[in-house]
Amino acid sequence: MGFDLFFFISEAITNIRRSGLMIVISVATITICMVVFGFFLLLSINLNQLADFISSKLEIRVYLSENLTIKEINDVKNKIANLESVKEVVFIDKQIAWSVFKKNFTNLELSDLVDINPLPHSFKVYLYDTSKIANTAKFLTQQYSKYIDDVGYMGTIAE
Repeated sequence: MGFDLFFFISEAITNIRRSGLMIVISVATITICMVVFGFFLLLSINLNQLADFISSKLEIRVYLSENLTIKEINDVKNKIANLESVKEVVFIDKQIAWSVFKKNFTNLELSDLVDINPLPHSFKVYLYDTSKIANTAKFLTQQYSKYIDDVGYMGTIAE
């Protein structure tokens, strides 16, 4: 009942020589499985990072009424900024928005078509949790309808 290590090693070497093709097929099968698994793992990680990136770029645009004073605009901004789900509120002056629009669409002859700036003052609202973007946009529309003309967000992408 002794343990003969030399016997086990010699038998293993003999069997490896006899079934060399089966060993090559087994190693090739395992290698292919690992490559396929690695490919899908990389794909999954990259898709998750892409989804996080797109999600971080989502914002709510709040278009303000034309007749608001600076004090009212600041009050609305502070009220929105104090909401629990809001990370940041950025005011976009209508003159700045108009100049950015004209810069982005230089091929349009806007001076021939439009005499005055048609864009309203607006806010960009960024949230901590972008999964709540639809509910927050609806809340802003209902709660601040006196100050807001329209609320926009990437609805189908965000939901």
